[in-house]
Amino acid sequence: DIATLGDSEPNKVVTTDANGRINLVDSQGGTLNIITSEATIVNGDALGRIDFVGRDSDASGQVGAKIEAKAADTWSSSNLASTVLEFTTRNGNTLAAAMTMQADQHIVAAKSIRSEQFKLHQLNTNIKPASATAAGTAGDIVFADDGIYVCVTTGTAGNALWKKATLGSF
Repeated sequence: DIATLGDSEPNKVVTTDANGRINLVDSQGGTLNIITSEATIVNGDALGRIDFVGRDSDASGQVGAKIEAKAADTWSSSNLASTVLEFTTRNGNTLAAAMTMQADQHIVAAKSIRSEQFKLHQLNTNIKPASATAAGTAGDIVFADDGIYVCVTTGTAGNALWKKATLGSF
């Protein structure tokens, strides 16, 4: 049962479905799904999702994009496990994860990340590799007081390869 909390507006509809989803649909076709569950939540289960739905002339809806929170582990009353936040977009007929904020708070993008400017404020400051062959992953960059270190070959200690650009005075 849905209780009335205020005056309704023309062309706005609140519905629920058999899966416990509450849909708020406005005249433009936007949808907000709130998903709840009393069942055991396991890795990959949706905890909540916002769908951005486009409608054509026959009113059939297609998800254009979505933001979804998912469990990254099994939940219980004593263990509110980690979650991931997934951003999904549509490119033509394909709906795919564009970016994911992982449980460890790393962000993974499906493609390159573009920006007008990147500011690397205190990125790994003074956590420089112990040697030119210290463990590292190709692409790692460390800014330190004496230079900038770049790992060019992935490997464990003794097998990786780091290069250093020494900083000079102006």
